Amino acid sequence: EPDPKIKISVSGKTDNKEFVFEKDFILDYGGPYDIDEISGGLVFVGNGIKESEYGINDFKGLNLKGKWAIVQNLAGKLPSEIESKLPNEVQKKYGSGTEKRRIIEKNIKEEGGIGIITILPNFKVSTWNRNVMKNHYQYSLINSRSGLNPREYSMPRIFLDSSMISYVFSNERFNPFDLANPYKTFELKNRQLTLHKSYQQSTIKTENIVAIIEGTD
Repeated sequence: EPDPKIKISVSGKTDNKEFVFEKDFILDYGGPYDIDEISGGLVFVGNGIKESEYGINDFKGLNLKGKWAIVQNLAGKLPSEIESKLPNEVQKKYGSGTEKRRIIEKNIKEEGGIGIITILPNFKVSTWNRNVMKNHYQYSLINSRSGLNPREYSMPRIFLDSSMISYVFSNERFNPFDLANPYKTFELKNRQLTLHKSYQQSTIKTENIVAIIEGTD
């Protein structure tokens, strides 16, 4: 299960700051179990939508290879400015939060991203149910070890507390929650984020049940 020692460090040209697990961020899935550290630059990709046929491509002009993708509201409703450009049959693809997440993860993976950072304007880590997070984390971890992954998590997913966002975007020309038009994608300059992972051993109780099935010896 996730260890309280998990941390994030964000570094710039002249500063470096560490963030605390379950206080500043939560980790919904940490990526491959055998990798202790994941590090890369940061790119804000808006809503992470790629529907070029309808004039929408949040990745256009960005270099995401080997970097973290910062996404607004990963599983939430599409913003009206995007939805209005899409025909009904395309909108339906994004109707389910789970399906929307899968599409965005696929887009990010195709662009070479190494992980997803989700930001919400009023998200507080303190309100997150730890048991839900623990179950998500264990479930994806156990299944990825065995080669099975029903949740289809393909890369690490971090949810930032809203208090972290101002620091991450400090010294940038744009902040997605301060702009009159927040839908502008850009690469954060001189910013590197490292996820330092750690795990605790947990015991899962099991019982052996012996039964005779009718018709067998």
